[in-house]
Amino acid sequence: MMDQLYRWTLMEAGENGQRNFGMPMTVVPVYEDDKLWGYTLSIFKEGVKQTDLGVMFDKEIITKHEYVGRGEDGFPVMEGRADDVKGKNFEIWKMDSEPVSEDLRSTIRAYCTGLVAALNRYYAFGSVFVDDAQ
Repeated sequence: MMDQLYRWTLMEAGENGQRNFGMPMTVVPVYEDDKLWGYTLSIFKEGVKQTDLGVMFDKEIITKHEYVGRGEDGFPVMEGRADDVKGKNFEIWKMDSEPVSEDLRSTIRAYCTGLVAALNRYYAFGSVFVDDAQ
């Protein structure tokens, strides 16, 4: 998922940020244990960096079980081998505490709306690059 979101952001924001979202942007990948963990999106206005957005998984750990079984009371219980998986939540956050202008707010909102649409395409069709307009 993160690989597709990163590539989508490179095309939509990194190459066409001004046209698509209102301000030019750069995208820098973030790796954790040699895996693409997310990316940092920098937003510029007239050549001056306005802010950075962090788009990545968190550091929390969740336990994943091999399968779900049925308990004696009929309710589901987790069974099988248990593995710990790092990255419980997908997060988007502004990485500084500088005030946000109305132009920047509009750009961040437009990017986040596009990102949510890409996530919805990923979960609905298996790819962020599917054209779901038909």
